[in-house]
Amino acid sequence: MQVVLLSAGYSLRFYGDKRDGPPKTLYELFPGRRVLDIIIDYFLRKGFSPKDLIICGLEQHENFYALYRERGISISLEEQPSGTAGAVYNARSLIKDDFIIRNGDTIHEDLNLEEMIELFKKHARVVISAVRRNLPSGYLITENEKVVGFMEKPFSPWLEYAGTSLFPHRFLSFFEGKKSIEEEIFPFLARDEKLYFVESPSGLYLPIDTFKDVEKARSVLKF
Repeated sequence: MQVVLLSAGYSLRFYGDKRDGPPKTLYELFPGRRVLDIIIDYFLRKGFSPKDLIICGLEQHENFYALYRERGISISLEEQPSGTAGAVYNARSLIKDDFIIRNGDTIHEDLNLEEMIELFKKHARVVISAVRRNLPSGYLITENEKVVGFMEKPFSPWLEYAGTSLFPHRFLSFFEGKKSIEEEIFPFLARDEKLYFVESPSGLYLPIDTFKDVEKARSVLKF
């Protein structure tokens, strides 16, 4: 099994309108440790080797990936972002086996990866990670026009996609074109009953979208 790490965006929510800096996946959370480094180290601890890893990035950021290429990690570059699915399809010549896709801006140290792989082998279908988190604000309990209760940031009753998915190699053709995995491929698979999930703890689920997320990651992670 291989691991495809998505790092091909401009990170506009993170940097604003700047398009010439490194992607947020290469933001340094700790001295000498970037977001992508923490994700790579997770998979190395799980028994994967550098040759099992593929980073999907943009050509304009090529110099930022030189260090990873020197470590034996494959790099797939595209001229312009073609969507999360398009980035994977662009790397198809490097993908020889069933594969894991991980959002390159999503740290998840307590991911139940072994359980995901077990379910994947059982059904030979797509398996995605899921978490439950506290809602970002207070939750109103209403009756007619009255508020009859208030819960401060309660635990969400809904599962959310947590940035990791396992795909059979034969599904690679689904990625052709400028598509979004979450907006187009997952809904299609769900309608066709080919999508499974494994819930993981959310304590060390740390998507990096803003500098506030950086502060949280620095306070939670211990290296």
